[in-house]
Amino acid sequence: PSSNPLEKAGPDWGELAEKNMPGELRLAYELTALSDMRDAFNETRGNMSRENARFAEALLADYYHSQGSALLMYTSLRRAWPQLATAEQDTVPAYFLRMYYPLKYGDAIEKYSKKQNIDPNLVRGLILQESYYNTRAKSRVGATGLMQLMPPTAKDHARSLHVPFAASRLENPDVNVQLGTFHLRMLINMFNGNPYLAVASYNAGQGNVMKWRRAAPKKPLDEFLESIPFPETRNYVKRVTMLRATYARITGSARPGSAGVSAAGPTGVSPVRTNAYPDTRTGGTPVGPAAGTAALPKPIADGNKTPKTRRTTRSVWSAVSPPLLYSHPRSRC
Repeated sequence: PSSNPLEKAGPDWGELAEKNMPGELRLAYELTALSDMRDAFNETRGNMSRENARFAEALLADYYHSQGSALLMYTSLRRAWPQLATAEQDTVPAYFLRMYYPLKYGDAIEKYSKKQNIDPNLVRGLILQESYYNTRAKSRVGATGLMQLMPPTAKDHARSLHVPFAASRLENPDVNVQLGTFHLRMLINMFNGNPYLAVASYNAGQGNVMKWRRAAPKKPLDEFLESIPFPETRNYVKRVTMLRATYARITGSARPGSAGVSAAGPTGVSPVRTNAYPDTRTGGTPVGPAAGTAALPKPIADGNKTPKTRRTTRSVWSAVSPPLLYSHPRSRC
């Protein structure tokens, strides 16, 4: 059978709704089926209760999706289906999985990921975590676009790539992904091919990750990642790993041992595992400093982050819900 969660056997939303929709929400559901979304929204809001919350939130997610309101859609999706982005997410109807895992901007993601020799599903997971695929997303400190790039960092990368730059161009998905994948490749190279440390740096800044790794150079990678002192960054790495693995299943490009870098690199997470990290004591063999056998490069200025902790620069998009642990019933995105 296919590992694609969108092709799983079992009832989808329509069948579940027809069978189990509470009577007070039946009209709202029928209006949704007729694409009368505004009346469906009003009917849903007027009849929400603690007892029917799952179905009401599912209907609201459908409405927000039809209106292009990604932030509200994700909030309602998480409330309706807390299994999303956890090991239990295959129990969620495929209809809502498609909402949760969009496949937008595929041409740009594939093109620039290939150019930088990065797994495109890692890029998809980062984009989902950073911006919910909102090209106009902007954090409080100015990180902009799909991959939440700071304009000064993006300007430097654009100069290196000989790409015309203006801050407004970061809202162009093609430009943002081109510069964002270049930035991600820079981080991966900085950590000797280790995508887990690169992802941690994307959130906390490379200076912080270098400092933490120097303090524990021989600690196995899985233990090191679990000991990251910023809870947000610990959960961020787990989350992006889970999102990448799910996108690999959806796109049919799941590769055993792939951790997110197309070139030879650390052994990664199987899409069916619930542990976020490779266990370096049982066969997962990360490259370079992840195995504790090589010194990290000297710290440089954190180009895409401020020198303070990532908590001061976190995207408004990542602050919506509580942190994710793989076995925890709640989701962060």
